Amino acid sequence: MKTIVLILFLLPCLLSAQDCIENYNNLMKEAKRLMDRKNPDYQQAIKIYSVANNAAKDCGQDKSGEINQALGALFTKIDGQRKTAKTAQQKAEDAVKKMQAAEAAKTAANKGKAKAEEGEKKALYLAEQRAAEAEKALKVAEHERELAKETKHTAENALV
Repeated sequence: MKTIVLILFLLPCLLSAQDCIENYNNLMKEAKRLMDRKNPDYQQAIKIYSVANNAAKDCGQDKSGEINQALGALFTKIDGQRKTAKTAQQKAEDAVKKMQAAEAAKTAANKGKAKAEEGEKKALYLAEQRAAEAEKALKVAEHERELAKETKHTAENALV
């Protein structure tokens, strides 16, 4: 009879302890699931680890080593993502600097091209002016040559 009373007295405690450990295990699985999904929710995972730790304590078990190990893994992931983000940010900043340098080079090249085109236009204008001046000088020379011929002809006629 004592055995039956003892079993009846201990059975609810044993079942309660089993539910308590099952609750702890479910909380740990949920926290891991939150960490491992495509868009992890680290904040919620930390909260669930804290709840799991409290659940283990309520069961009379010390799972702090396991919780600390899980939190360490979580913080390692967060640090890895931070480093990856920092590297990506640095690459993006480098790309922006290269793009700005390329834009500056393009602007300088366009200015150089514009100056060259302007210089080419000036040179063409000057060449056209000189050609026009040379043509005028040629006409003047031809006119003077004609005058000289006439003067020579007049002088020859006067001598005859």
